[in-house]
Amino acid sequence: MGAVGVKALVRPFFYYANTTATKTATANTTATTTKTVPSTQNQETTIIYQQTFKPDNLMTRYEEIITKIIEFRNERDWEQFHDAKNLALALMLEAAELNELFLWKKEDQIKDIDIERIKEELADVLTYSFFLAHKYNLDIFQIVEEKMIRNGQKYPREKARGTAKKYTEL
Repeated sequence: MGAVGVKALVRPFFYYANTTATKTATANTTATTTKTVPSTQNQETTIIYQQTFKPDNLMTRYEEIITKIIEFRNERDWEQFHDAKNLALALMLEAAELNELFLWKKEDQIKDIDIERIKEELADVLTYSFFLAHKYNLDIFQIVEEKMIRNGQKYPREKARGTAKKYTEL
């Protein structure tokens, strides 16, 4: 189920770990999700999301991209080079190329970076990430949500808010 046009009154719902949510949906229409979450100073905040659903749209789009990059790879007989180690190394190298665009730039110079270059390098990072996830049959949406839950536990809002300290230093 894919969301098109999400309106949130606070933060995206995956940001909050260990909270409850309710959803109502009908096929090809709008769904409203409400979530009550702890807020500052022991208050609760109710977040209302309105989403326009197109069933399986997001997963279909993801599957289309995976199919396209695998076809591209296979047409060139590159699968032989795509073992886990090389995919991880390629991912790291492409992330370094993305970082290089920002290297030694002052804050006022960052706005001048060519967005097309950012898109190219980010596409490379995502492509290798998708290849690696596909190799291990991982659901990218699930693993990100699971990581957000773990991060929510390691970085409780009341301790981590406004600080860049590592969780072991909180």
